[in-house]
Amino acid sequence: MTTAQEMADKIADIAAAESDITHGRMISAFGDEARGDISLEIGENVIVMVGASEKLTKALRILRDETPRRVEVVPCHWLCHLSDGSPIPANMPRAIRPPKKGYKTPHFASVFWRPVRPSAP
Repeated sequence: MTTAQEMADKIADIAAAESDITHGRMISAFGDEARGDISLEIGENVIVMVGASEKLTKALRILRDETPRRVEVVPCHWLCHLSDGSPIPANMPRAIRPPKKGYKTPHFASVFWRPVRPSAP
């Protein structure tokens, strides 16, 4: 049984070693500890993860809120999720270009977490 901080550290380590990590890869790494019934939202009705555990969402919030950041959220093709075994909501439209004020109904955005690249001098 891992803590949310330990899970966050392992997510950052996997992302650094493999150049990115999807929800499906997180499930592979943590098993049932990553599975649950929580959705993760990054904008007004922009859902990036479904079927997550409370501990996994806490770990991702730790990574989001830390300074300096070790990982960042980056858009990817939805087939990346399919190939990694990530849960994809069946009846939810895809978020292609989210409006500034967000969507009126939930939309699914395909994302992965990758290491933050240092900025050029």
